[in-house]
Amino acid sequence: MTSASSSSVSNGRQEWVSLEAEVDEATRLCFCGMKARMRTSRTEGNPGRRFFGCPRYSSGQRHLACNFFEWIDPAPAAQGQDALAGMVRKVKILEDKVKMSEDKVKTNADKVNFLEEQVQVQKDQLIKHKAKERQLKAVLLGSWMFFACVYLLLCS
Repeated sequence: MTSASSSSVSNGRQEWVSLEAEVDEATRLCFCGMKARMRTSRTEGNPGRRFFGCPRYSSGQRHLACNFFEWIDPAPAAQGQDALAGMVRKVKILEDKVKMSEDKVKTNADKVNFLEEQVQVQKDQLIKHKAKERQLKAVLLGSWMFFACVYLLLCS
């Protein structure tokens, strides 16, 4: 007896899944009484799944084959349980990353709002300073004109 295992590659990592299928090749006989051959399915529904079949089926004697067939590996649904659990874990991790990203976006949005408020305060202060500057220019111009008039009156 031998124990079977299978591997699958996902995202560049190889994960081993023990299939614990007991395979006793010596005692597997087809309906013809011949030693059944172990084969691997290449169908879309069961890719890589191993099975026993009549040895005449592939030896050019299909018309004599007894159609013996027995799966060695469990059905893909059983194999998929582990894969599904792994995918659920990955989805949870991705959901956590999305939540963290959303929190960062909210934090950054708050920072942007704060900075926009600061910019508006600076703009308001600039407007006030420009108004004060215009007033000072007007006072300075008026005082020059006053002194010019006084000078002209005194000098004439």
